[in-house]
Amino acid sequence: MALDIVLVTPRSDRAFGRGGRRIKHAMPMLGLACINGVLRSKGHRTRLIDLAVGVTDENDLLDCVLTEHPRFVGITAVTAQIRSAVKLAQAIKQVDPRVVTVLGGPHPSALPELAVSYPDVDLVISGEGELPLSELLDGRPYDRIPGLTWLDDGLVRSNPRPPALPDLDALPLPDFEGLPVEQYRHIYLPKGVTLPVLSGRGCPYQCVFCASSVVTQRQCRFLSPSRFVDNIDNLANRYGIRNFDFVDETFVLKKSRVREICGEILGRGLRINWVCQTRVNGLDLDTVRLMKRAGCRIMQVGIESGDQGILDLIGKGIQKESVHESCRIIKRAGLRLTGFFVLGLPYDTPESIGRTIEFARGLPLDIAQFSMFAPLPGSAGWELGLDGEVLKMYADNWDDFSRYTYPIVESDALSREQLKILHGTALRRFYYRPRMVLKHLLSATSPQKLRSLIDKTFAYLQIVGAKRAPRSAPRMPQVRRDGLERLIGPLEPVRPHGEIRSASIESLAVRARTDGEPCKTPPGSDACSTATLGCDP
Repeated sequence: MALDIVLVTPRSDRAFGRGGRRIKHAMPMLGLACINGVLRSKGHRTRLIDLAVGVTDENDLLDCVLTEHPRFVGITAVTAQIRSAVKLAQAIKQVDPRVVTVLGGPHPSALPELAVSYPDVDLVISGEGELPLSELLDGRPYDRIPGLTWLDDGLVRSNPRPPALPDLDALPLPDFEGLPVEQYRHIYLPKGVTLPVLSGRGCPYQCVFCASSVVTQRQCRFLSPSRFVDNIDNLANRYGIRNFDFVDETFVLKKSRVREICGEILGRGLRINWVCQTRVNGLDLDTVRLMKRAGCRIMQVGIESGDQGILDLIGKGIQKESVHESCRIIKRAGLRLTGFFVLGLPYDTPESIGRTIEFARGLPLDIAQFSMFAPLPGSAGWELGLDGEVLKMYADNWDDFSRYTYPIVESDALSREQLKILHGTALRRFYYRPRMVLKHLLSATSPQKLRSLIDKTFAYLQIVGAKRAPRSAPRMPQVRRDGLERLIGPLEPVRPHGEIRSASIESLAVRARTDGEPCKTPPGSDACSTATLGCDP
């Protein structure tokens, strides 16, 4: 029986710079698993395909389209994946022009009118996808599906987005069925498979660099502690795993709720390991110690800058003194600690970045992750970049918005060349210290931990290597508000293998003979095309 929809995560064309190296430590796209759970609960026939981890390739997707004849293919995309997503849509249409291609996720949600104009993209869904996709598969007219954007006789039409889903407990549990679960790893949890879980959606803060609200909106909604732990329990039993990535944007937003979740985990006797992200506001020692008892091993805190003026200007809403105090609490509780920093933020200067580097060195961090600012569509930083006053953006195409490409922002105070040099300086100043080298060497107390250290070392070298070339800033045109359509760049769609292409032509001929007038053109001949096959795209 034909599938209703295939849900796809595309690969990033530049996972590590311009090389094609696979991302070794990756999580499945939780949003698609949430949608999959909802669609399956309604009786729809679905399949998940993840191309980002490198286990399944594009030809497996095309073969699925050929053999299982889905009505729809839904492709999620962040900004650095959008070119891959559109190339997949082109390839899918080559194999079967009847398939309706649907884009969703952060990038299409931020720029739906632009995304639907790309070749072979039929529909775009903005915001949370559970309700719109359900109604689409149920056959509801386009003009009545919330969050849908489509072309109507060449004119772009868009419906208002759906309201934020109010009752997360009412949703079915996320469903990862069909994904290569055994391949998912977290770089900081060395003992086996890790899967992501989410206890709430939305974030009330308005940081300049963040675009998460284009999907989840600002309204915070939470699973009840028991329902959230039901999800953990289900995944642990179903897949026999113990590692989880709590992917809430700020997990410790409400301490009372965190304590309830930890109590639920302990009350059920779940022996699990987990990592979470949080802000530094309001942490206390008793809560963090309870988190450790419930399985928390690593806390990842968003610090962003070591310059208080920059923190204020980007809307972070934290004080440096709070950062110091929270980091001390986390380490005192016996957890490992990762700090996130962004270099080249709006209003940054070489001096403020220097203060950020020294601030990071002075904190009790086990890991410091230094990213270079890439303004994402839907964020306030994107608007600043388009205005071109506080900072300017330069890019050949959307691939350049990856974290691992050459810097794409500059200002009067900070050039792209300076930002590249300062990023290298940050890595060297933090990691090339005898204390840090010895600390990481001494952490390899078992074969698993040694392998984890080796993996992290290679990941670090990949990042450094991606930044090393080219040495001078590549020439790129400035990104302007009236020229965004050029960023899709020249597209060369994924080409199916010859045998798949031949089989697809024959399959379409069979379908045409079944669904319409008999096909009189020999499959595979020069005259054979979707037009002569009697197909009805």
